[in-house]
Amino acid sequence: MNPVLILIAVVLAVAVAQSIVRSPSESEQRLEALEQRVDALAQRLDELALASSSAGQPDQAEPSTPSAADGAVDWRLAEALQGQPLRVAAKHFNARRGRLELLLEITSALPDAERWPAQPGQPVPLILTARDALGEKIVTRPMALLRGPSVEPGAYLHLGAELPEGVADRIKVIHVDLATLTGDVD
Repeated sequence: MNPVLILIAVVLAVAVAQSIVRSPSESEQRLEALEQRVDALAQRLDELALASSSAGQPDQAEPSTPSAADGAVDWRLAEALQGQPLRVAAKHFNARRGRLELLLEITSALPDAERWPAQPGQPVPLILTARDALGEKIVTRPMALLRGPSVEPGAYLHLGAELPEGVADRIKVIHVDLATLTGDVD
């Protein structure tokens, strides 16, 4: 037999043996990493479910204790966002980037559907007011449509707002309410 073929066969056998020996360890590590990611996602889903169930409570006159599930921010949502005609499916505040996002499900016909834009980037009839821990107003901004141009029941609207640089880390309460026709922005 040709010595080159024998050498190639031996090298291939060693490579296969090493991959078999290494494979269980790498597989175990990958499985463990995957299990950790699944656990983290399950925990996040539980937090979102808890936040969603608490969104059904009416606005309170006084600030409540900020929730760690919401990034230490107390969310106050208008009655119109608590199930009829809109339901908050998800909410997120990134203090580092100064970005706030809401995912709204349209549960019934919107009484003011003509006020909701079809083009992304346009303002929607929702105003967010951010306050600090003492209740002082930091900023008021209109929300803008990011995705979801349909205003039909069953559709979703993805909304967002950018906050000025340097204020996001002071925010402790975010209040989202319907905008009046005269405008609510400072």
